[in-house]
Amino acid sequence: MTAKKNEPWVEIVGWIGAACVLGAYVGRSLGHLPDEFVYQALNAVGSLGILIVATKKRAWQPAALNLIWLLISAWCVARLAAA
Repeated sequence: MTAKKNEPWVEIVGWIGAACVLGAYVGRSLGHLPDEFVYQALNAVGSLGILIVATKKRAWQPAALNLIWLLISAWCVARLAAA
């Protein structure tokens, strides 16, 4: 039995998500991303992308991790937008 190949858009979304999360982390760690809103927004977008690809691949551990990451980041974005 062969595994079903994912659509190209799924892989692209996953790579964009990984780049957003990694970019947010590196930018914040090196002091190049001082804006908390941008940091949290990048984390939210990134975790959503990784959540999509993990769900499509039925990789439940990273899917659960990124769902929690998304919820926290989205809550922070909403809180910062309301301030």
